[in-house]
Amino acid sequence: SASAFLSIVASVMNMKQLKRSVVLLVGLSFYIFMSMYRIISPKDALFGRNILVTFLFSNSFLMYSLESIRVFNKYLTYLSKSFILASSRVRFQATALLWLGNCRYIFDTVFLQLIWVSAVVYSVLENVSGARLVIRISLAYSAFIYVNSALLLVVSQQVIKDMKEFASAGFVKTHSKPGSDISNMVAMVKAEISRAKSVRISNFVYICLNLPTILLPLFSDFWLQNWVYVMYITFPYYATIICINSFKTYQKRRLKVKLLNDKHPPPGNLITLKASSVDITPPGACSTALESVP
Repeated sequence: SASAFLSIVASVMNMKQLKRSVVLLVGLSFYIFMSMYRIISPKDALFGRNILVTFLFSNSFLMYSLESIRVFNKYLTYLSKSFILASSRVRFQATALLWLGNCRYIFDTVFLQLIWVSAVVYSVLENVSGARLVIRISLAYSAFIYVNSALLLVVSQQVIKDMKEFASAGFVKTHSKPGSDISNMVAMVKAEISRAKSVRISNFVYICLNLPTILLPLFSDFWLQNWVYVMYITFPYYATIICINSFKTYQKRRLKVKLLNDKHPPPGNLITLKASSVDITPPGACSTALESVP
C-alpha cells in the first residue's frame, strides 16, 4: 500500500491530477495506518473486534470503491456521448449504468460503513449474532457490486462487437475528417479489439475468483470467520495494480507532454478512440490509480 501511495504521488504532474487522486490516496493512507497498528499491537488490532482497525479497513475499501465508480462513470459517460463507434444499444446501456453508478455513491457510503458498525455491535453491545447480521448486510451489498461489475462486462462485449463491425466495414465517411488515414484508423481499431478482449477475459476471471469470497461468508459462519483473514491478502493485489497503472499513466502523460511540445506533429488527423476498452474490475480492484479511461 505504501508503494502504491508513492507511485501515485510520483505520477502526478499538476494540481488537477493531484485533486483527482485524493480519494485513492486517502484510502491507501487508511490501510497503511491500519497495517501499522496491527504490527504494533497484533493481539488487540483484530478485524471485527477492534473498532479502529475495522473502521480504517471499511473506509479504505470505501475510498477505493468511490474511486472505481468515478473511473467507471467517466468511461460510461464517454460511451454514451462521445464514442463515435458506439451503437444506440451501447449508448442506452451506458446511460443506464451511469445512472446506477451515480446512485452507488450514496449506497456504497452507507452499506460499507456497516463493516465497522458490526465491530461496534460486537465490542460495545457484545451481541455476536447482531454483529454477524450487520456484516452480512454489507457482504450482500458487496455481492451486488460484483454483479454491477459484471454488467459492465456486458457493455464492453457490445463495444467490442461494434468495433468489429467497423473494422470489417471500413471507414465511415460521416465520421471522417479531411486528411484522415483510413488504413491506420482500421489498424488502430483492430488493436483496440485485441486489447479489449484481453482485458475483458482477465476481469471476468477476477470476478469469478473473488465473488465466492463474498458469497461463502454470506451464507456460512465458518467462512465468515475465515473471511477475516482472506480480506487482508486482497489489498496487496490492489496495490500492485495501482503501481502498474500509475506507471502506465505517467508514461502516457509524458508522451502527451512531448507531443504537445513537438513543433512538427505527425501528418494526418486520426480520430482517437480514447481507450475504447477499459479494465472493468470490481470496486476494490479498480485497474487504474488515476485515469485509465478517457
